[in-house]
Amino acid sequence: MSAFPTLSHDVSSTREPNDGAQVDYGDDGTARVRVMFAATQWAFTLNLNQLTTTELATLMAHYAAHKSLSFSYTWPEDNTTYTCIYVGYPAPKVSAAYARRDVTIKLAGMAA
Repeated sequence: MSAFPTLSHDVSSTREPNDGAQVDYGDDGTARVRVMFAATQWAFTLNLNQLTTTELATLMAHYAAHKSLSFSYTWPEDNTTYTCIYVGYPAPKVSAAYARRDVTIKLAGMAA
């Protein structure tokens, strides 16, 4: 399995858990909880700022090769490895730094 490119993450990047619980209510107001999956799934929003042309090319090549395949990703805060997929296209934006790009990427995954 391929690994997500090693790129510097901005501190505003997030990792949010999803335990699969869905709450619905009966006509009498009684709450019911259904668990849709057993393992915790994670939603990542990665903010990659001031990427060089080479780093951006590496990221976009990885996306092109894995947009419908899973890959390993290591969350830099605690070095936990996840099996992830891309959720949408990583659209680069012009950075405040000369000749650099900022990219926000969304991933979904489970702990490996």
